[in-house]
Amino acid sequence: MESRINSRRSFNKTISFELSLIESDQIKNIKSAGTGVDISPDGLGISINYALAVGDVLKLNIPDNKEKSANAVFAEVVWSKPSNSHFRMGLRFLR
Repeated sequence: MESRINSRRSFNKTISFELSLIESDQIKNIKSAGTGVDISPDGLGISINYALAVGDVLKLNIPDNKEKSANAVFAEVVWSKPSNSHFRMGLRFLR
């Protein structure tokens, strides 16, 4: 059963993101990009080339259609699953 309140719309754009992870007691800063799949006021579907863990928080740079810029927002990974050679993830915007 679908738990979304708001409807999604297609969103096929490149989205850059950043996150920091702790691996072997070292902070690892990751800067990468993925492809948006869909978007709603509450979150974003994205496809990237490696898995992230549920609970990871990303800083996203989402392209703005009206202005040739990007809006920085934070989002939490709420689910992740393999999809062909990539990983498909659902992100919830943090307010």
